[in-house]
Amino acid sequence: MPTLREIAAIAGVHYTSLSRALRGHPGVSQARAAELRALAEKMGYVPDPMLRALSSYRTTRRPAAFHSVIAWLNPSPVKADWRKYRTFRDYFSHAEQRARKLGFQLEEITLPASSKGAAGVTSMLRARNIGAIIVGPAPEPGMTIEGIGWQHFSAVRIGHSLSAPPLHVVTAHQARAMSTILQQVQLRGYRRPGLFLSQVMDRRVGGVWAATFFRAQFDMAPENRVRPLLFPALHPNLTELAAWISDERPDVVIAIGDDGLLPVLRMQGRRVPEDIGLAVLIQSDSRKALLSGIDESNDVIGVAAIDFVVSMLNRQERGLPDTAQVLIIDNHWVEGKTLRKPMTAG
Repeated sequence: MPTLREIAAIAGVHYTSLSRALRGHPGVSQARAAELRALAEKMGYVPDPMLRALSSYRTTRRPAAFHSVIAWLNPSPVKADWRKYRTFRDYFSHAEQRARKLGFQLEEITLPASSKGAAGVTSMLRARNIGAIIVGPAPEPGMTIEGIGWQHFSAVRIGHSLSAPPLHVVTAHQARAMSTILQQVQLRGYRRPGLFLSQVMDRRVGGVWAATFFRAQFDMAPENRVRPLLFPALHPNLTELAAWISDERPDVVIAIGDDGLLPVLRMQGRRVPEDIGLAVLIQSDSRKALLSGIDESNDVIGVAAIDFVVSMLNRQERGLPDTAQVLIIDNHWVEGKTLRKPMTAG
């Protein structure tokens, strides 16, 4: 098997330049890197996995040098849209920290409203030698991004809120989140779980919250099946919640962690969690230590998005994938104070 030095001699470059090209270093043009990779493959070069592991170890032991910028593409033409949501802010802040640790700078790019403007974004990114894009989650489900020359970039997106393009995805495990909640409330003796959920929020996660809940109802006794309240707005109508609780009599409510939920449950003269429980799919901004339910590991999702796209950069993988991969990040249970303690056997 040829060495890097032998291939470099034939290519007429220094072996360090060849190494950078094979690793996808932004200092080597895409065209030249493709030529050198093709030559290395033709000569039968195979990287030594032990040397790669050693190089990776050495890299983690020293401060990262600045490599390049990774674009955080905001799919909404309104710059501040995504910053309204704590979950989205968490993704960005932890992705930014991870990027800095690896020697990259994460920079927000707001997508113009027109596809012509998106073409301008492509030109701008290429002029700045930015080869990697993380597409942030869309504030509204079903949005698409058109006009970007994806063939020039390594790219992943966070979440399922975008309909297109079909990039690799890093996302939370929402189906397991609902399953975990249903298991936990059963362990605590609740028998009539009721789902109070925004249709907008459910569409953002591909409908898996409602689908998992509806499937679980098949295994419940008919008298314990509570009609879910799936409301069309983004934010809940708390008056509607109170009426639904009075009509359907759930003994535990499954919902997004809105700060107004607890007062509504308590104003009906019921004790939380003894008479009625509350389990949340997403923690609220201010009551995270109080509410029982799911922590979606937003920090891990942000870090994983950076690691995913940097690994694509290193392998020189660009463009829309033939088969998109979905990296699912598991969640954590938060004990909180809005559910009863688990029942003990016997």
